[in-house]
Amino acid sequence: MFKKVLVALDLLDFNDVVFERALALAVAMDAELMLVHALVGDREGGPTLPTATSWNYSVAMGPVAMGGAVGDLGDRVWAAYQNEWQKYAQRERALLNQYAQQAIAAGVAAELTQSVQLPGRLICEVAHSWGADTVVG
Repeated sequence: MFKKVLVALDLLDFNDVVFERALALAVAMDAELMLVHALVGDREGGPTLPTATSWNYSVAMGPVAMGGAVGDLGDRVWAAYQNEWQKYAQRERALLNQYAQQAIAAGVAAELTQSVQLPGRLICEVAHSWGADTVVG
């Protein structure tokens, strides 16, 4: 009998199917759900990390026409990336929250965790620390 079901979601393809199966299992077993998502920047919908080429180009260009120093361009590129990363993390968290609300509406206790980490490692760590009886993914 399962009392704790961990659901690994990548928030891309097949999430609805994976979630529905996990929710059905939790309802049938009167179990709790833990929704787990690893933030990975190099995936569809994620921000693109500035490359070394873009950094080197900005340093070689000399003063920026808008009055800033060359280093300012690199700083602006990095700040833009960090801003995009925050938006990405918030979008992904909102999707997790929607799944959690669906579970709660079905009478299933649900928690969620989202972290910047390799998916396999995150799933194993959360499964162990939370005491998951099974993993659906």
